[in-house]
Amino acid sequence: SFNASAQEAASVGTDVYGVPWFAGVGALYYNTEMFKEAGVSGPPQTMDELMAVAKKLAKVDAQGRVVRSGVSLRLFGAGSGVAEKFAILMWPRGGELLTRNAQGKYKAGYDNDAGRATLKMHIDAVFVNKVDSLDIKHDAESFELGQTAMFERESWVIGDIQKNAPTLKYQTAAIPRDQRWGTIVGSVSLYTSRSAKNPDVAWDFVKFLTQPQFERQLLQEVGWIPLRQDVNFDPVIAKFPQYKGFLIRDPKYVYWSMPNIKDFDEIETKLAARLVAAYRDATLAGNAAGIANVLHTAAGETNTILKRDGLYGE
Repeated sequence: SFNASAQEAASVGTDVYGVPWFAGVGALYYNTEMFKEAGVSGPPQTMDELMAVAKKLAKVDAQGRVVRSGVSLRLFGAGSGVAEKFAILMWPRGGELLTRNAQGKYKAGYDNDAGRATLKMHIDAVFVNKVDSLDIKHDAESFELGQTAMFERESWVIGDIQKNAPTLKYQTAAIPRDQRWGTIVGSVSLYTSRSAKNPDVAWDFVKFLTQPQFERQLLQEVGWIPLRQDVNFDPVIAKFPQYKGFLIRDPKYVYWSMPNIKDFDEIETKLAARLVAAYRDATLAGNAAGIANVLHTAAGETNTILKRDGLYGE
């Protein structure tokens, strides 16, 4: 009833400790009126199309300043979020923040073509193609104000739009593909602890919460994505079709997650600081060696952290 990523999040090795409940899932939001205005028939299907469509959707003023972004990228903000959004757009190209070997050890997985292409995409978006800018609003606020045509985010934005921009015309779609196709999942699971005074009652409550009718209620009233794959969510999608982009059931669409290790937040935050600096560095435009150096240096820092705690492995 659950995808592999959700099962892994509730397990340690082959031992299952919990029941996957709901998740933060990434999808692409797009403004349908802006698409129609620009003559774009539908959401981008590939990473190359993402930038090509963004060029058609972006608007600049007489001074060449971006006044409406074609795509709102995570160029600054909370550290973990910056690195996570980078990873979401890198994963289709074959990269990951960390790769894991057969022995359960990790190393940086972004000092490669996938990482370099993704960093170049961000640099080009700001300094070359001008489809995004450091000087305009970003993320959900920008989308709700009609100041961007596309951005990637979780499903909570649907409820936020209902509250703050109820007349906005928009839809959601799968994250564009490249070498592979998929999106991130941040799973929340339900557990009963060994110290529970009434474990049978607790387990009954877990089963109660994960019944199909409450999975549908969770989606409709809260907005997070339930993880049971055997529940029919069509009644909710009929009312809120924007949830469809978060419930892709194509077997080729992979739901993947970040590693659950103690060093990950430190690794992600330190990488994000380097990415934010890079996104502001105009000298990296058209500078393949400079882009490669940013990621190589960052990967060295990532691997040093892993080695410090005995988690590194080729």
